[in-house]
Order: sequence, then C-alpha cells, then structure tokens
Amino acid sequence: MPKVSIIVPVFNVEKYLEECVKSLRNQTLQDIEIILVDDESPDNCPAMCERYAELDNRIKVLHKKNGGLGFARNSGLEVATGEYVTFTDSDDYELPETYETLYKQAKESQSDVVYYSFINRHVSAIEEKCYEGAERIRGLLLDMVSNPPQDVSDHDIQVSSCLAMYRRQLLERHHLRFHSERELISEDLIFNLDVLTVAQKIAVTNYKFYYYRVTNNSLTQKVRLDRHQKNKQFYLYLNERLRELDYGEDGWLRCTRLFIGYTRSTILQMCKSTLPYCDKRRWVIVVCEDDVWRIVSKRYPYKLLPLKYHLFFEFIIRRMFLPIWLLSKVS
Repeated sequence: MPKVSIIVPVFNVEKYLEECVKSLRNQTLQDIEIILVDDESPDNCPAMCERYAELDNRIKVLHKKNGGLGFARNSGLEVATGEYVTFTDSDDYELPETYETLYKQAKESQSDVVYYSFINRHVSAIEEKCYEGAERIRGLLLDMVSNPPQDVSDHDIQVSSCLAMYRRQLLERHHLRFHSERELISEDLIFNLDVLTVAQKIAVTNYKFYYYRVTNNSLTQKVRLDRHQKNKQFYLYLNERLRELDYGEDGWLRCTRLFIGYTRSTILQMCKSTLPYCDKRRWVIVVCEDDVWRIVSKRYPYKLLPLKYHLFFEFIIRRMFLPIWLLSKVS
C-alpha cells in the first residue's frame, strides 16, 4: 500500500501538465501513487498522461467521459490504494517536501485530515493546532464556512481539497465523494463538510506547499451570467445542510456571510469584465432585485460587517449600481 495517493484531474492543460507531474514525481516521499484522470481532454493531455505512465510505474492513468472536476476526482478515488489521499489540480504544482511533511504530521498526530496552505495567495495566519472531539471539530467546520459578521475577513481558513490530505479509510468507510461543481459551485466545501462530520481528529498547519496558478481557464476566474443563481442555489443547499446538522443560528450566520461574500466577488468580477457598461449595469441590477436580499437584510446583522463590506451590502439592497461600479475600480 502506498503511503499517499495523489489524484490529478486532467483537462485542457497541456501547457502546464508537465510541471505539475514533474513536481509530483520529484516528491521526497517516494512511496506514492499518482493517478492522472483524463476527463476527455481535447488537447494532447491524454497522450501525455500515457507517456508519463511509461516513464514512472507509480503513475496510473484513467480515461473517462467528460464529467467535470468533482466526478474526475471521484473516479480517482475508486482506484486509489494509498493510506492517505490528496488532490492536485493539473495546472498547479507542489513543493518537493509536501507529502513527506504532511504524512509525517498525519502519523505523529494520528489525524484523519491534515490541512495546509497556498504558497502564492494571501491568507491570514492561523493557529496551528489539532482539533479532536465533536465540539471542537464543529467549530472548525463553522470557520471553514465563513467568519462571524464582525470579523475583518470573510475567511481565515482556505477551503480546497487540494490543501488537504485525507485518511482514505475514512472516505471509504463513509463512502464520501464529491458533488459536481456544475450543480454546487463549491464542491470542495461540501466535501470537507462531509469529512468533518465523521472525522475524529484534524490537524491544521501553516505549511505553505501548494502553488496555485491563475489561468484564463480557472473556474473561479470566468465571468458567468448564471453565477448569481449558482451562488443562491449553493446558499440554499448549504443552509439546509447545516440546519440538518443542527448548527442553528450560528450556522445560518456563517452560511449567509459566505453568500454575501460570494455575491460581492461575483459582482466585482462582472464590473471588471470587458462587457459593455450597459450590460454590466443591467446584470447587477437584476442581482440586486433578487428577493433573497429582502430576507437576508431583515435578519443578518450586516451593520456589524467591516465598513467596506457593510457599505457594499447597503449598495446591493438599495440597488445602487454606480457606487458598486466605482468601488470595483479600487478593489
């Protein structure tokens, strides 16, 4: 049994795949398996994957019909054999000591999951600690969803399955799998929520090993006209999930701040896009007119938000496009 299985969904990344695979093959922890899941990539990636498998017997290649990132990860989980399992996006890469360090941390702390961080993205410093027991893990789960209203940032903990190493036996025992990102826009958050509801011990570290590459194909970088509806759909799903898990008012507050933050980011992204001004204005006004804001504004203590977030929320509920557009120029 390998110590770690690394699952890499592959789609339309021939420009970056070589660097990604090289970073995994050069890990100081040699006892690994690398599972390349070709998600019906239209470029040279399928042939590249086969060539890598010929070069390194630790590499497995799966070719599947296109189904998206979440389902590609699920296909990798079906064939993974490692003691722990993790995920790397095929346009990113890892530092050489990543999995040796994480595996050592997992074994020493006997953790079901070890979380770490990006190299090149600004994140708040978090306290390194182990979370053990239902109550402490519930608190961690809430922090992963979002922060309380008065906190300076929306998040202190980055939620990405690429920033975690999971005990595979835990995933298999509870048959934990990813939703499709085409249905729920933050499939990583739901997956981690599912994991944390059954995990016994979690290690959170400040290790920065993962290089995240921003490309024009990055899902989070694309301007999508249906993004608000996707945000809202996810909000309603997550809110119901937290209600079922008995997170009460605190769960609703965290979930709602997440939704407010998602909406703010989506609007700013739209305002910075190359679409004509009139199209941007029309789209933003439609978002601001959604009935969801009437419900949220009555219940959520938005005046406790940091000033710039508070003002942005006021602009949304008052349907004030011009200050929103001007704010996008300095954000």
